[in-house]
Amino acid sequence: MKELKNYYDKSKSKWFGISVFAWAILTIIFNFIEKELSNWIATWTTDQNLTSLTQSLLVFLFAYVAPSTIALVSYFSILDYINKKGWKKKFPQYDINGEWVGTISFTKSINDTGWNISNKKSETIPVHIEQTCNTLRIKPSVGDNMAFYSILADWDERDRLNILYKAEYYKNLREQGFPEYRFGYEELHIDSKGLTPKQKPLKITGIFRHCLTDDGKSIFMGDVTYERKEKNNKK
Repeated sequence: MKELKNYYDKSKSKWFGISVFAWAILTIIFNFIEKELSNWIATWTTDQNLTSLTQSLLVFLFAYVAPSTIALVSYFSILDYINKKGWKKKFPQYDINGEWVGTISFTKSINDTGWNISNKKSETIPVHIEQTCNTLRIKPSVGDNMAFYSILADWDERDRLNILYKAEYYKNLREQGFPEYRFGYEELHIDSKGLTPKQKPLKITGIFRHCLTDDGKSIFMGDVTYERKEKNNKK
């Protein structure tokens, strides 16, 4: 989603500038401390029978490497927090991370005889979405009669969630004319009806279509609804 990516890019630029400033300040402070402790460092290295080269290396590590390490670790830690958690406070309306219940309704199919309207047979599967500012991943989902494997998931420019997937259908569905497996495509959007602008989504709706194939089995299309599990609704 472009809003999330823009937020991350702006945060990255902002914190990079802050980190450079912090690095400069830390370098000045550590150099000042090193100069104040120079006599102690010289005495300690002599007592430890360390060479002058080792002494110079220790001074360099303390005065320059240490502040650089602190600045870099802080910078990447802050970005990691923003990417994984921080964005949720600013954009809760786009937060689809978590556990969902997916309902797939097979409303139409096509085979050698043409288009058929099904009896709206539905299947339910658990869905686990992992979301950051920059990535979107859907874990493999296994239901009673089918399994769902996301190949690619991402937002488009109109804030629609597009998922390319592989579905495997178990024996009882195959006995009803379903194929062994199908590759397909879902086009979804967040249903924000009844929600405040700062409330997490509770429902995602859309359609699915099977990709064309030549195995002689029916190709299905229909409706998809993801509903957030109750335990996550309370968060």
